[in-house]
Amino acid sequence: MPKPQDWIEMRKSQTSVFATSADWVNVISNILAKRALTFSKTGVFDTPDVEELDDGKSLEPFASYLVLGRPNRLATRPVAQRSGGTKHALDQLDNPGSVVLQIGGMEVDRLVAGQIGTVRTEQAAQDLYESFLSEVKKQFVKIKSYYVGPDAARLLDAGQRLSPTSKSPPEYDLTR
Repeated sequence: MPKPQDWIEMRKSQTSVFATSADWVNVISNILAKRALTFSKTGVFDTPDVEELDDGKSLEPFASYLVLGRPNRLATRPVAQRSGGTKHALDQLDNPGSVVLQIGGMEVDRLVAGQIGTVRTEQAAQDLYESFLSEVKKQFVKIKSYYVGPDAARLLDAGQRLSPTSKSPPEYDLTR
C-alpha cells in the first residue's frame, strides 16, 4: 500500500467560492457539456455502495461531493470500527484523479462559502480541478480572495451576508 506522501502533497489546490444553487448548476452544466463526470457524497457509510449522480442539478447545500471523471469508478475503503464491524469511507484516499466540491449554501441570515479543491497530485486531478476553476473564473467575479457567482453577487449587493462559515461573526463577512 502506498504511503500518503507517495500520492498526496500537503499543499492543496483549493478555491473558495460564494455560489447559490443556480450558480453551481451553471458551472457544472458547462463542464458536463465537455466531459462526463460522476458525483457522490463524501463520508463514512454502512455499505460500500454509494449513490452516483451524473449531473449537478441534485447536489445538496452544505454537502461535500467527490467528483471523478468517467469511466473511472468511485472506490470506497473499509474502515474498521472500534466497536466492531466495518464502515466504508468515500474520500480522495482511494480515488486518484478526483476533486471535492463543498457546496456551501443559504442559511437564515447568510450565504455560506463553498470550495473546490483536491489534495491529489495526479495530472487527472489537477486537470479536473482546472476545469472547475476555469469555468468559475469565466462566470464568477473575484472579490478579495473569493470567487462570487452572479446570483451570490446580487445577494451581496442587496445587503445579504456572505460568510466564510455558518458561525463567522459579521466582521468576517465578504464586502466589496
